[in-house]
Amino acid sequence: MEPLPCYILAGGRNRRFGSDKARAAIDHQPLITHQLSQLRGLVEPVTVVAEWAEKYADLQLRTIADARPHEGPLVGLATAIDDRVRQLGAGWLLLTSCDRVITKPVWVQHLFDHIAGEHQAIAYRDGDRWEPLLALYHTSVGGAIEAVGRSGKASLQRLLDAVDALALEKDADWPELTQANTPQQLESLIDSLGR
Repeated sequence: MEPLPCYILAGGRNRRFGSDKARAAIDHQPLITHQLSQLRGLVEPVTVVAEWAEKYADLQLRTIADARPHEGPLVGLATAIDDRVRQLGAGWLLLTSCDRVITKPVWVQHLFDHIAGEHQAIAYRDGDRWEPLLALYHTSVGGAIEAVGRSGKASLQRLLDAVDALALEKDADWPELTQANTPQQLESLIDSLGR
């Protein structure tokens, strides 16, 4: 299978982190490029959705402006879908976030392996919670995004509940924490990687 386009959400306010999470250092590189090194060969092209266009141009990352900055990942996904349709036409995209420290290629490949079928999204699920920021979304979820947004409870969790989403089980070795919302979480994740 050919690589799929990947969109990385990096439009948050970083209140808990205190600085731009995407640029936090891990293995002597920004966290956002650390994640991409884990996705090498699986995704292409890669686009970052941020507060403004070209925010990460210095990292040689194509960056587009979020349609409504700071309004959450649901709006970020809508921005990604609009861009995907304009650039490549309808189809699938991988959505992730700039603060993921652990993204095993096998997890992404497992998502890709389930693309055949009529589903609108493919995501890992643990109990009643989805893993919405390492998931595949088809551009056909656009209408549902608008409906969920109007509901007053706009979230990717609600979106995945509202569309035909295929739920995959997480591997037994999936860590409890894979993303860093605070510097302390980042330190803990770096320690768990033996860095």
